[in-house]
Parts: sequence; structure tokens; C-alpha cells
Amino acid sequence: MAASDARPVPRKNAAFRFYFAIRKPSDSTLITTWTGADSEVSLDGASFSDCTNESTEIGTTGCGYIDLTAAEMNADAVILKVTVTNTGAVPLVFTLFPEEAGDYRVADTQKVDVNTIKTQTLTAAAGITFGVYVGGTESAAPASTALSTATWTATIAGRIDVANSTLATAANLATVAGYLDTEIAEIKTKTDQLTFTVANKVDSTAVLDSDSVTAVQSGLATSSALTTVGNNVTSILEDTGTTIPSQISGLNNLSSAQVVAALGTGTWATSIPWNSSWDAEVQSEVQDAIEANNLDHLLKIAVDTNFATTVHLDSVLGHIADNGTSATFSRTTDSLEAIRDNQSSSGGASLEDIISGVQSVSGAIVEAQNSATLSIRIGDTWTQDIDSLGDLTGKTVSFAMKKRASDADTAAIVFITEGTGLTRLNGAATTAGWGSITINDEVAGDITLRLESDATSLLTSGSYVDAVKLLEDGDDRSPRNAGRTVVSAGVIADIT
Repeated sequence: MAASDARPVPRKNAAFRFYFAIRKPSDSTLITTWTGADSEVSLDGASFSDCTNESTEIGTTGCGYIDLTAAEMNADAVILKVTVTNTGAVPLVFTLFPEEAGDYRVADTQKVDVNTIKTQTLTAAAGITFGVYVGGTESAAPASTALSTATWTATIAGRIDVANSTLATAANLATVAGYLDTEIAEIKTKTDQLTFTVANKVDSTAVLDSDSVTAVQSGLATSSALTTVGNNVTSILEDTGTTIPSQISGLNNLSSAQVVAALGTGTWATSIPWNSSWDAEVQSEVQDAIEANNLDHLLKIAVDTNFATTVHLDSVLGHIADNGTSATFSRTTDSLEAIRDNQSSSGGASLEDIISGVQSVSGAIVEAQNSATLSIRIGDTWTQDIDSLGDLTGKTVSFAMKKRASDADTAAIVFITEGTGLTRLNGAATTAGWGSITINDEVAGDITLRLESDATSLLTSGSYVDAVKLLEDGDDRSPRNAGRTVVSAGVIADIT
């Protein structure tokens, strides 16, 4: 079964590929991604039976095909029924009328084989007239025997007979034959002068005339020319064997004066490309310069005991090590290790203690901020800054105020999400523009909460729990998780 089985007209007892589409009767749209496909066939009104091959959808386009076998096409009428279980689909029914020889086409036994005709001899019965085209015009004559021996006598009215005056006559042909005989005779006279002991091959003893010999010899080198060539070859051999090697030897031993004389002086040498063999020389020069300026003392070589003579007071290291009044740097008292030891031995706080103390104070500040009570006045626009929540990069910030910490987010008295706005008010959906979260410093984690007066006017006095939550890729944390917000009525009611 293959795509080649698809034909314009289905044939009886021959495999056939049939293409179709499944649409919804309600709106004629294609039904895609077929499910539960079932294909059945009925031959000449017999009971339906499952097809050998099931219908196949082309991708998820709603279009497809089924391959019917030769046995399933061996009928005068074939009814094909295709069903799928997709919503809105109804069974598709197709009726095929397989064509066989005698319906629309000539049977194989009635076909004419042109190759067979070309090998046959046609014999005409008496009284039958055949035609022949000569120069584009038809001539005819009755035939009584095979066409190859037929005599053409009659001429169709208005047509030219075979014996057309424009054809070559016997006299014409005789004249042509005379020309041919003359030309062939002259050619034979020439070839008779050649000797052929071996067929189709002229003997080596065939003699050239004097003119031919002269013509051949005129293109050959003379004896004197060949002598000149021999002398030149001898000179070349001598040069390659003695002269050239001696010149090479001289080039290998040129003096400096000879080089200057040959190359001259000037700036032309600046264009010479770098040679890797010069690396060692350059490295040696660089090393000398480093040592001359005491740069090797930075890491590899020990410095003099006298700091003032080794490090200049106004150098970079001098500025780092000394206060500038004089070169009084002392390794015993002024080095980093000495400072560390002196700090510990003098009873002062160590660096670790200082860092720990700073972290403790910072943590206390953050903890106090996270547990601080927020205050909302009913009917007023409310803004509240909350700082130091940590790096907010890539995180979504939310603020919730609830009666109980265990309440669902959908039951929140106030729920604000960064970028979305106010999503819940008194446990119900509300106007997003009534609330917002503004990021003031993303890295430090500084934010501002805001509720419009339209939202605070709908709040009820009371004390509520609140929290700030940071969400990133499904992982969340709450830097403010135990806060409290107090909602109270305004001292002065709205004036109407």
C-alpha cells in the first residue's frame, strides 16, 4: 500500500488510497487530532466489516486517508464508512464505483501494440486503395498484393502521383553516376601508387618524391645547431657543479662591511617581521631592567633592612606603608600581622568581635522593623515604607493583612501584589488600582506600600496580623512574618 495507489478513478480488484477530511456538521470546521477512528467497508450491499487498514490522519490537520486492499475493491459498488469519537463528529459515508475493463477503458486484449505492428507485413485485399505521402502530398493506387510489391498507378484527384516530375529521373541518376565514376577513378590512380603488403597499412618502402623529402628536411635541426646546443648543456653542467657551489660558500662567510655594502643603511630594517629566536635576548634585556629598578624586590628578592633606602617615601608602597613625615615604617609595629597581634594583646575588640557586633545590631534593627506595628487610618490614603528586606532581584513582593495568620490569601482583609495591585479587600475581589507596591531599592530591599482612600474607607477598625512575602520560582520566604497592623477610625469624619 502506498501513495501511488491513489488514482483519479478507482479500479476494481486493485489497491486504492482514498483521501478525505472530517468536519463538524455544525460549523463545517475541521475536526483535528482524531480519536477512536473506526473504518468499515461493504461490498455490493453486503454487511459492513472492519477494513484491513485503519484511517490515518495527516498530522493533526483533520485531513487523512485510508488504504483499501485489492480484495476490498473487488466489487461494483464499495461503501466506506469512517467514524471518530471526537466531540461533534458524525459518521462519514463514501460510495466508490471501481472501474473495470469495458466500463471506461479498453480491455488489455483490445489494445494495439505499436512495436508488433512495425514487424508485420500488411497485405491488402483486391479493391482496397492505400495512400502514400510524397513530399507532403498523398498519392494512392489499388493494391492486390503485399504493399512492398504493389504497383502504384492511380492518382487521387487533386493529389500528385508518385511519378512526380520533381523527382530524379533515370537520366538525372545516370549523370550523377558518371560524376562518381570519374572522381573515383582519379582517387584510385593515386592510391594505386601505394604499396600495401599488410592490409590497410602503407609499406615503409613507399618512396617520397624529392619535393616531399626537401619539405621534411627543412624542419629538422642542422648539425651546427645541434653542436651549439651540446656546448650550452656542457656550460650549464659546469656551473651547477662548480661555479654555483663556490658562490654559496662565499655568501655564508660575508663580513659586516660586505653586508652593509650590499644592504645599505636606513630604516628599512624596521619592517622585518619578528623572529621567535630573538625571544631569549629580549627576555634578558627585560630582566636587567626589572632588577635595575628594584622591581624584583616586590616578590622574589629580599629588601634591604633600611626601608628608607629601598622604598621611596612618595612611591605607591611608600604612601601605603608610611604617613609621609619620614621613612619610619617598622615591620615590628606597623605590619598587618603586628597590628593584629597588638589589637588582641591590648585587650581591645578583635576584628571578628567588631563584625559580629555590627551584624547583631543590624539584625536587631531589622527584627524591630519586622515586628513593628503598622497603622492605617480609615478614609485616609495610606503609605508605609519597609526597608532592608534583602535583595529583591527576580522576586515578586506581596503584602497581606489578615484576621488570622492561618486564613487563606483569598480571605485576606488586604492583599497587594507588586505589579498587579490590590487583589483582595475584606476577603473579596476588588479594584486593582486601589493598592500598589513600589520597589525603591531592589538590591537593598526597600519598598513602599500604598492603599488609596477608596480602599481604607471600606476597612473595619481592629488589630490584624500582616506579612511581606517574596516569591521566586516557586520558592518563597517572608522577611516580615509576624507584623501587626492596627486599623482605626479617623478623628474627623468625612465632611459631606
